[in-house]
Amino acid sequence: MKSLPELIVETPRSAWSGGVVFGLGDAVEEARVLDRPLSAWRGAGARQVGSGEALVGPALVVGRDLWVSPRLVEVFGRVAASVGGGEPVRLRRAADGPAALADPLGRLPREGGEILFDLWYLPAGCRVEAGPGVELPAALEAARGVDVPARTQTISGAVDSGAPGGEAGMSVVLSDVAAAPVGHWVEVLRANLLALGTRVLEHGPLVAVFVLLWAAVRALSLNPFRILQKLTRRGRRCWVHPDAVVEGCLLGDDVKIDAGAVLRGCVLGDGAKVGPGVVAEYTVIGQGAELQKQSTAVLSVVYPEARLGGVLQLGLAGRGARLKMGAYCTDMNLQGPVRVLTPEGLRPVDMGYQGVCLGHGAFVASGVWIAPGRVIEAGRVVLRPEGSMVLK
Repeated sequence: MKSLPELIVETPRSAWSGGVVFGLGDAVEEARVLDRPLSAWRGAGARQVGSGEALVGPALVVGRDLWVSPRLVEVFGRVAASVGGGEPVRLRRAADGPAALADPLGRLPREGGEILFDLWYLPAGCRVEAGPGVELPAALEAARGVDVPARTQTISGAVDSGAPGGEAGMSVVLSDVAAAPVGHWVEVLRANLLALGTRVLEHGPLVAVFVLLWAAVRALSLNPFRILQKLTRRGRRCWVHPDAVVEGCLLGDDVKIDAGAVLRGCVLGDGAKVGPGVVAEYTVIGQGAELQKQSTAVLSVVYPEARLGGVLQLGLAGRGARLKMGAYCTDMNLQGPVRVLTPEGLRPVDMGYQGVCLGHGAFVASGVWIAPGRVIEAGRVVLRPEGSMVLK
């Protein structure tokens, strides 16, 4: 199917945070997913539609703050076109499937057990008169909804609940097609985890088998750990120490990984550096960022030029942020679900667990522990209390 032009519109969802990523202050167009700004994910013909401007098909209408995986753009356009008729069609997905991960703060509209996304298909000849400001035209609000076929993978694990002798189970459903708003730092983090999932599942079953077999040939072994190492894709001039473990990762150009580091399922931007003894799992590490000696980053997003020496789990480190060795960003509240600040006050995060957001240029000194869900504002310096430090 021929690619459709994308019309980017302001909606009540994208206006919720004033067009910026709440907690980071960036325009939503600069929210980074797999180390690329949202604007770079748009189609070649994408353009912002002004207030009051008519929407004319054939086209896709996309909310300003919505990230959409390329495969979902393709599949949704094809499925929506097959519905027939001359009216708009909206993406709606089951709330108990992989789409649930896309709405960690529960702010997307729901109807009949489904989540409604700000993504519409306008067939040829369809014209929708835009409303004033961020008000959605009635034709878009009332649009028929369709879901898209998807390949999924469920990842389950036990989490220490903090109760005596108790563990809680947690399952995450990933899909080869995904969409997610990025108007809040928690949503940016979740969009990146969904994008990592689409990367893992981007090949069809037969292609995936072939890729695995080819990796076994390259590894000269049926050892699954050696095969996973061969599934890693390296850019130019990468240097990986022979004692490092790098499994199923995507490395940009000029990446350096030192001895004893363990990386699984990560994406590293150009010039990223990983020091000795680092552990990083399912984390996006931006261009020129550095994970320093013995640091840990799990299920997190590290923006370009950040420097991490402590522990970051289910968290986000902004551009140029510093987290020194011995600093911990926690992700669990033993008294209940983690709540985060939003434009409408505190909201609980859907899965109950959530880490910390370090704003651009924030500095967290050694020995500082940060409670889950907190935001360290851009440029702020956080030190231990004077009474706990030797100053003379």
